[in-house]
Amino acid sequence: MATKEKPYPYLKNSTIEKESIKLLENFGRDKGQEVAAPVPVFDIIEHLGYDYDFRKDGIYEDKNILGGLRITQKKVEINENLTDHEGRMHFTAAHETGHIVLHAPFYFEQMAAGQLEISSNDSEMD
Repeated sequence: MATKEKPYPYLKNSTIEKESIKLLENFGRDKGQEVAAPVPVFDIIEHLGYDYDFRKDGIYEDKNILGGLRITQKKVEINENLTDHEGRMHFTAAHETGHIVLHAPFYFEQMAAGQLEISSNDSEMD
């Protein structure tokens, strides 16, 4: 159920896992190859029609803010400090990809129905 604080429905772990598998299968099919580790998460972000950027200004001056999704700008932001921590950087990018797949469609659906207003600087930060 969607709430005011989280305007998207709760998803069971099994649903998230199915969507993850579907994402990897679709990406692999579109690229003509099986997706294997290490997963090309930044290629997947671009494949989904999103850009990504490494930031160290604004909220990213806080080393505890690892990344975020600017939904209306279709941009994933990653704290630049993570470039020295490749595993954490890829994990954060994958986490934000989850928001693209699982939350952004619901946001856009709600916007189209006039049930949600999102300004150009609205985002989902982690």
